[in-house]
Amino acid sequence: MPTGLTATAANSSSISLSWNAATDNAGGSGVKGYNIARNGGSPVFSASTSFVDGGLSPATTYSYTVAAVDNANNVSANSITASAKTPAGACQVQVNFQVTNNTTVVGQDVYLTGSGAELGNWNTASATKLSGNLWPLWTVSRNLNANTTYEYKYLTQGVKPLAWEVGANRVINVPACGSAPVTVPASTFRQ
Repeated sequence: MPTGLTATAANSSSISLSWNAATDNAGGSGVKGYNIARNGGSPVFSASTSFVDGGLSPATTYSYTVAAVDNANNVSANSITASAKTPAGACQVQVNFQVTNNTTVVGQDVYLTGSGAELGNWNTASATKLSGNLWPLWTVSRNLNANTTYEYKYLTQGVKPLAWEVGANRVINVPACGSAPVTVPASTFRQ
């Protein structure tokens, strides 16, 4: 039977497990791995003494047990139960950005960048390309953290040199968690 099972939340969607290696009975076939059960459900097999359980929900407590499996497929008793709670993830709201720019040429696109990792931290190399399918209207949707104020600007790059919008930064105040998607009213690219 495995001992020393610990469960630690790695992030809002995964929990890391580790335990001490089990030994087989004298003359046994040897331990080949471990069955890990979450909340008493169907076990998942791992050949090592650690496991990361992913795809979990934020702000939720999960309980685990581990049992050793030998090479003859005999299963040991379950370990003690270890539990961990995933932290609350950053709640996000979809924001639909749109801007008109009828001065772009073939091979030149409009991009969005701004404050916060979700908008590329003002880095033009990680700016988000807008879709020009409705030219001269350029559009893109981004998920931004709820209850957060972001500053942003549009820029053009491509066959012509990179060009930022002129004037002050634009501002978006993202509403509370659970809000419906927000659409920024269309405005003209400031040249």
